[in-house]
Amino acid sequence: MAEIMVFHSVYGLRPAVRAAADRLSAAGHTVRVPDLFEGNTFDRIADGLAYRDELGSDVLTERAQRACAELPRAAVFLGFSLGASLGVRLAKRCAFSALVLLHDGTCVPEAARLPAQIHVAEPDEFVEEPDLVAWSGYGAQVFRYPGCSHLYTDDATAEHREADTAAARETWSRITAFLAERDRVAQGA
Repeated sequence: MAEIMVFHSVYGLRPAVRAAADRLSAAGHTVRVPDLFEGNTFDRIADGLAYRDELGSDVLTERAQRACAELPRAAVFLGFSLGASLGVRLAKRCAFSALVLLHDGTCVPEAARLPAQIHVAEPDEFVEEPDLVAWSGYGAQVFRYPGCSHLYTDDATAEHREADTAAARETWSRITAFLAERDRVAQGA
């Protein structure tokens, strides 16, 4: 089973992120979920973005890097939106073995060399189409979920839509299969 680092979204470490970690733990994975916002959570994207900007990119990057300092080389990274973009930027320094990006598709060439799965709403105002095309070109699995809200895996957001529930179920099914494949590869099967 994999060791998985999970970074939360701009909403902070909310119940949906903890539920994701619990789901992964129940499947036998070892999961680490650092709180990059140190207890602050938000109900609106605008408030979370304002807090992110108040902290600054350097502080968030340093917190994320510190959280990854003692990961084994074979760790899988899973990030939600803001957390996904932070993890991608740290992929080379943290030596992740694979990436799962939820609600973000930021593509950095160093990270794109890793096996990756990307899950985004379609359309999504926070995701750049050229990044998704780049990921596809590197061989990543890119999944789009039409009619969903940006953070569709978090059913407690104000933006949550009816289509989000089915998309979230499908997303977790695909992630489970991806992690099982990573385990087979790691075991040489």
